[in-house]
Amino acid sequence: MKVLCVLYMVGLFVTTTAQASHIKVVTEYLAPFQIKNPDGSLGGYSTEVVRALFKLTGDTPNIQVLPWSRGYRIAQSDKNVMIYSIARTQQREPLFLWLGKLKDERIFVWGLKTKFSQPFCSVDEFKHYVFASSKNYNTEQFLTLHDFKTVQSVNKNEQVVKMLFRSRADLIVGNELVLKNQAELVGLDFSKTIKLFEAKSLAKSLSIAFSKSTDAAGLKRFKTAFARLEASGELAAIKKRWDVVDDSQGKDLSPYTKSGRKCE
Repeated sequence: MKVLCVLYMVGLFVTTTAQASHIKVVTEYLAPFQIKNPDGSLGGYSTEVVRALFKLTGDTPNIQVLPWSRGYRIAQSDKNVMIYSIARTQQREPLFLWLGKLKDERIFVWGLKTKFSQPFCSVDEFKHYVFASSKNYNTEQFLTLHDFKTVQSVNKNEQVVKMLFRSRADLIVGNELVLKNQAELVGLDFSKTIKLFEAKSLAKSLSIAFSKSTDAAGLKRFKTAFARLEASGELAAIKKRWDVVDDSQGKDLSPYTKSGRKCE
């Protein structure tokens, strides 16, 4: 029986690979998930996963590195477009066809230690502050959902961190690993920031997705490949090589852990 199952999976995979084609892929630079290598090529944890998928399916990727807002629009409007790494939020759930999870993330509100020393207990406590956020990011959706009035929207991720350190914004929202990498890329000391509030509504997975108009055969081909990456242990191996750990499996990331303030 086991032999028959293996033969069936191989046969299925050969069949789907035979239907391979060119696929448009949109992404952005977002270390350590998508990074620009010294030779100008695209690398990073998520990129390695994506290339492994294409190797399995036999498709040819046409990867375009674009500002997030532009890539996001293309993935919503064009047919057969892959987008990564994209946060799988409740608002985005019906907008895309979701392929697989790259990492679990937790999101926080951050400020500078020179300005803040205690975390906030509620959203109302920091509504009057100025935020910086990347356009069409899930963090921007959080600010819109809670009706924040003063939000400076930017096109490039590293601008968000720069605005915080240059006092052009009081607060930013993001994942610790991502913001730390962005700060390092522009020569800023991330240890000077402090977690102030956990945006629990943004707890989500960083994922790979396809445009809604993607054909069923193509999506099935990639789902089969992703399942194979997981089952073989290759996905876990790639994650380990890049030292990527799911937030839900790591240390307690609460901003209140080392704070004397208690919130009801």
